Amino acid sequence: MPRKKDKLLLPVSTAITMEERISIDYLAKVKKTTRGALVREAVRYYIKHHRKLEADLIQSPMEEKLDKIEERIRSLIAKLVLVSGQTLYVSLLPYLKGGLPTGPLTKQAYSGLWDQSERFAVEVLKRPRRTLSAEESRKVD
Repeated sequence: MPRKKDKLLLPVSTAITMEERISIDYLAKVKKTTRGALVREAVRYYIKHHRKLEADLIQSPMEEKLDKIEERIRSLIAKLVLVSGQTLYVSLLPYLKGGLPTGPLTKQAYSGLWDQSERFAVEVLKRPRRTLSAEESRKVD
């Protein structure tokens, strides 16, 4: 049996069409190799890519689950940021409106306050972040 680089090469018998045989012979001539070496290369290529395809098929359900988890996390973060903006609005009420409500809110007043806080949060999120200049930073300190 033929040996190549300390690997035992086992013969495999198969039948191909005349067109396939002509194509293999042509490619072997162009690549300046033997028909057998060309077929071995094709088999190695197929096996390598077939294993990759199998791995992709196995990973695919896992990737789908991870995508769902990532989407859920993005959704939760967006809700968290919105609620944080609304909380900021309510904490600024004494400065914006001259104080907090002194009594219980009516359903309509609560609904209005909720809508205002939501609009505030969305507007805050839309604004590009601005960093303070050195002079502005000193004024804050």
